[in-house]
Amino acid sequence: MYRGKLAPMKVLRLLVRLPRESRFVRAAGGAQHEWGTGDYLLAQAVDLLAGANYQRGGGKGRRPKPIPRPADTKKPLGGKHSRKVSQRDLKDFFANRQAVADA
Repeated sequence: MYRGKLAPMKVLRLLVRLPRESRFVRAAGGAQHEWGTGDYLLAQAVDLLAGANYQRGGGKGRRPKPIPRPADTKKPLGGKHSRKVSQRDLKDFFANRQAVADA
């Protein structure tokens, strides 16, 4: 885009179609986009199974802890450079890239 070969709408269409596992989607969406629906359902099933086994065992031993979900964590999961990216940040980024390409 910064070289003038891609229209902004084309770039936007490409960004919207990125897979959930892509670095951009994780950075832009925050922790709730780390897992898909299937991952949350699997974690819920494991938590329920652990609770049922604890209950059938008469409640002996330590109570099982639920699997931590990405949205429940205090720190970002994407590493130290992970942060939310606003539309303004994207516009500034591409404007700077365009200025460098024009120079």
